[in-house]
Amino acid sequence: MKKYVLLVFLTLLVGSIIFLNEKEVEWELKVYDQNEVESALEDLQFKVKVPTYIPNGITMRGAVIYVLEREHRSIEIRYLNEDNADGLIFDASLGTLESLPENIQWEPISLNGQVGYIGHADDMVELFLAWMDNGIMYQITSYTLSEEELVRIANSVP
Repeated sequence: MKKYVLLVFLTLLVGSIIFLNEKEVEWELKVYDQNEVESALEDLQFKVKVPTYIPNGITMRGAVIYVLEREHRSIEIRYLNEDNADGLIFDASLGTLESLPENIQWEPISLNGQVGYIGHADDMVELFLAWMDNGIMYQITSYTLSEEELVRIANSVP
């Protein structure tokens, strides 16, 4: 009987330890307003290049750093016009082009002498542009800008 009680106790103890050690994935968002974007770029745990060309009337409005398990995974910078109806999202992340959404039709395109991809989903009007540079995956998304403008913005990333 003592062996049985000891066995049950040890089973429960081991099960409790395993249960307590399993943790949920924790995402954290760090939000920066337009005056803090430079600070956000400095806070990142990896170096990101930003576009030097942005169409007239569109300005940097803010940024969000996505943190997973205390590691910075990506930064999203929003560029919008005065009434927030026109603009783009510029995203840089630790990822690969293999992680691009499959519901989007991607076509290869040349960006600064590298292969990038431009895409759109059949049920959406937004355009996507993605490419890799030094281990960083860059993406530009816009509902309103043309393919030519997105390519010009991407080509302005040093």
